Amino acid sequence: MLWYRQSVFFRRLYAIRSGRFLRLRQRFSKLWGNPAGLLPGYGTGNEPASGFALSDLSGSLRLQQSIGFGEDKNLKIFRRRLTRFEARQLFSLEICGISCYNLLYLLYIIAISCFCMEKRGRFGMFAKERQDRILQLLNEKGAVKISELTGIFSVSVETIRRDLMELEHRNCLSRVHGGALRIPRSGEYPVRSERAGKNRERKEELAGYAARLIRENDIIMVDCGSTATEFSRMLADRFEKLTVITNSLDVFEMLRTKEKYELYLSSGFFMNRENAFYGPWALEFLERFHAGTAFLFPSAVSLQYGIMDYDRELFAVQKKMMELSDRVIFLADSEKFEKSGFLKLADAKEGCMVVTDSGLKDEIYGLYRENQIEIIRGE
Repeated sequence: MLWYRQSVFFRRLYAIRSGRFLRLRQRFSKLWGNPAGLLPGYGTGNEPASGFALSDLSGSLRLQQSIGFGEDKNLKIFRRRLTRFEARQLFSLEICGISCYNLLYLLYIIAISCFCMEKRGRFGMFAKERQDRILQLLNEKGAVKISELTGIFSVSVETIRRDLMELEHRNCLSRVHGGALRIPRSGEYPVRSERAGKNRERKEELAGYAARLIRENDIIMVDCGSTATEFSRMLADRFEKLTVITNSLDVFEMLRTKEKYELYLSSGFFMNRENAFYGPWALEFLERFHAGTAFLFPSAVSLQYGIMDYDRELFAVQKKMMELSDRVIFLADSEKFEKSGFLKLADAKEGCMVVTDSGLKDEIYGLYRENQIEIIRGE
């Protein structure tokens, strides 16, 4: 029974010597856009009756070169073995009426086909074209996910990972778990008066979501900044009694009319451009307290570089608030994401909580979630 199955298999292969293989070569030529005569024996009118001529190996090499890349290392080894096989004059051997040369050459063509499909993908796209398209998507969306790219290009996960590694090596992107992000660019640091009127609706939105994380009678520490001012306005509207510790004069002014609020404004050197206090006296003042939650307002958020800010004087105050609180919540509008700053407050890692507005792109939001970062986005 086994012999019968083998004989049926070889009889089917024998059809190569008829017009079936000519049709196969025509389809192969049409698929890859090769000119007539590039495939061995195709269109030349001098095809030997027994199959391919012994010079067909050079035609197969031209086939690979026409597709746009050199011969693969494994294919070179296979071709050399075919050449040695030819030199020993063993092509006269036949298996069930089919010459060994035809069988081996068929395997060689199949190997070339597989190599081409791996290089180009299902839609005939080279690695360079695919990488350029990945960068285009990255510029449009700010982030890309491996699972999405495999579906777009119809290639394996390993192929996409190699593309991302190559692009990262060229400093074109930043790889993260599950995908890639644009290289964080250094953001601008305008003065407080300029920031106050910028993205006000977004700041109000994220401040509203952050306020949901507070309960009546909570003890909180609040950083300084334009977003902190919007946040304190939201606190005044929603809560009757809170204990607030801050170094921001703007926050203090926003809450001082609330009779049931306990307000503590730090001492220290006064920074006019931020309307806030800093320095060793401010740090000494904060050490007298312990809060349930610290609300900080960084200038940049990045998966690669972490939670960052610019001001050296206020940096120490922010770190002290983080140290003296049970949990830390960072509030940043969507424009601050995937930018870098000067000083790192914390790593963007598991357990980190960030609140932002609805303007954050889905791709960036998804990558933060995949990296186990607790991120709250407006709807």
